[in-house]
Amino acid sequence: MASSKQLQANRVNARKSTGPRTRVGKARSRLNSRKHGLTAKTLIIVGENAEDFEELRSALIEQYDPQSTLEFELLERLAGILFRLRRVPFFERAILDAYQSTVSRCHDATPVEDEDEDEADWRASVNFGNALTYGGGTCQDALEKLGRHETTLMNAFTKTLQLLHLLQENCAQSEVEDVVIEVIPPPANAA
Repeated sequence: MASSKQLQANRVNARKSTGPRTRVGKARSRLNSRKHGLTAKTLIIVGENAEDFEELRSALIEQYDPQSTLEFELLERLAGILFRLRRVPFFERAILDAYQSTVSRCHDATPVEDEDEDEADWRASVNFGNALTYGGGTCQDALEKLGRHETTLMNAFTKTLQLLHLLQENCAQSEVEDVVIEVIPPPANAA
C-alpha cells in the first residue's frame, strides 16, 4: 500500500506528464502497444499497402453485392479479417528465421555491405521475428500465440461469413415472397 506522501507525489507527477505534444509524437505513441498487428486498431500497418486492402475489399463487394447497410458492414469486417490473416504466414516465417538465426549463430542480423536482395530480406525477416518474440519469450511461445490469434481470426471470419450468407439468403427469400401476386377473381354479381 502506498503511503500518503507517495500518493501525493504520484498526483503531482501525473499533472506534469501531459504525454506527447506534437502531431508526430502523438502518432508514434498511439502505436506503443502494437506487437504484431493481428489485433491492431489500425487496419493497414507499416510495410503494407492500402491499395492491396482496397483491391481485396472491392473484390468482396463485387462477389457478394451487398444490398443493405448490414451486408456492407459484414463485408467490411470480412475484408479486415482476411487482410489480417494474410499477415500470419509472413509473421510465422519471421519467427522461424529469427529462431534459425539464433540457433545457427552463423549469421548476424545486422546489414552487410554488398549483400544481395535475398540476404537483405532474410535479415529483415530475422529482425522482425526477433521483435515478435521479444515480449513472448521463446520461438515456441511466439508461434503458439500466433496460432491462437490465427484461430481467433478464422473463427471470426467463419461466423461473419455465415451471418452474411444467412442475411443474403433471408433477403432473397423475402424478395420472392414480396413478388408473388395472387389473382383474386371478382365477385360473381359485380358485373
